[in-house]
Amino acid sequence: MVRPFAQQGLFRRLVADNNRGIVAPARKSNIAKALRCEIENIRDRFIGTDRIVKILDVGCGDMGIAEILIQQIQGIEITCVDTYAPPVDEASSLRWFKYHQFDGKRLPFGDAEFDISMCVDVLHHAGSEGVGTLLHEMLRTSRFLVVKDHFETGLISRKLLQFADFYGNWGYGVNIPKQYFREDTWKQVIMNAGLDELRRINSVQIHGKIFSVIFPPRLHYISVMTKRKNGESSNT
Repeated sequence: MVRPFAQQGLFRRLVADNNRGIVAPARKSNIAKALRCEIENIRDRFIGTDRIVKILDVGCGDMGIAEILIQQIQGIEITCVDTYAPPVDEASSLRWFKYHQFDGKRLPFGDAEFDISMCVDVLHHAGSEGVGTLLHEMLRTSRFLVVKDHFETGLISRKLLQFADFYGNWGYGVNIPKQYFREDTWKQVIMNAGLDELRRINSVQIHGKIFSVIFPPRLHYISVMTKRKNGESSNT
């Protein structure tokens, strides 16, 4: 969830611009590739191909990943939502028709309005209370949840992830977390939210070349979830 780029100071703009030019394109492409597999699997197993699959991208950032998926997967419709206001000079352009602003807590959509909610590298910024709120809202609006986030395995991995967050997000005014999920804390989050984890990929290739050595696949995971049968979220 980002602050409009134009509102950043000079140094923040330089950091953000450097990231956009060097790391972001490959990262978005690789994340979209991994998400595509999960979305197509959900569609083929549970939804079917005889209608449009409606997807909500929560914390969509610049909408880059959503736009890659729209190009790569036939028969989907993606709505994007984040906390920033669209650029004034672009708000009426066709690209922004799929975007909605929200307060970071309550999604401005009806119950079960979407088939899938996806959330990419957002939850670790939300804090302990915010995570439950967002998952509850995603579950309220969608049948399936697809979350891409990070696992820390110790102090070194935490510092690496904090550096990556600084490089990738600080320039946009996004907070840098003090810690990240571990496998055990993620399981607790899922249980508290009233979710069943249908599938988890614990090692996801996101970066290429030297960045893949510094930030290895084991620090990235994708979790596919749905509402727990006969279970209720602790946030309801």
